[in-house]
Amino acid sequence: MAPQRRECHTSHARGWDDAKEIPIMDWMRTYTIDVFDNPKVFSDKDAMAKWHTNDMVYVNADGAKYEGYETVWHALQQIYAPFAAGFYHEPRFWSCWETDNGEWEMIGDATMYADLPAGSGGSKEHADLSGKKWDLGLVGMFHFHYVKDADGPDGFKLRSAQVFSDTFPAVQEMMKRGLIKQ
Repeated sequence: MAPQRRECHTSHARGWDDAKEIPIMDWMRTYTIDVFDNPKVFSDKDAMAKWHTNDMVYVNADGAKYEGYETVWHALQQIYAPFAAGFYHEPRFWSCWETDNGEWEMIGDATMYADLPAGSGGSKEHADLSGKKWDLGLVGMFHFHYVKDADGPDGFKLRSAQVFSDTFPAVQEMMKRGLIKQ
């Protein structure tokens, strides 16, 4: 069987500049900066809900699968809890395409910058594009599936997310700082 061909949008730029040209990636830029990486919104289940489908599926880097928006939201609060001092996702590569049924998929990689709890020691050695220094700079891959939904911001919602990352560097740093017992 011959491979299926479709138009695909790709960016190798660091940051969000190229995202503004493609509606679903502009949506993702807004979602990442103003929603997911915004502590006030991220921790507000109702504010986050309008960006996700009720049947949302999240697969974590450890392979754990969470189904249903409420379950996903609670899981994300636990997964990101060590980084409550702040985190920020900065894209390094992405590729997105529209599916046959008018939905969208995106794969990409990003650096997640994060701070550990204040007073835990260590030094901020990882700088994002703005020059801000962070405790951690962890590279990960992502696979997202978006659906058109008139009730969602700009007509879209996130249906699924899968994360591929090595969490060991974060665990190592937390162990060095005494946040995790060896």
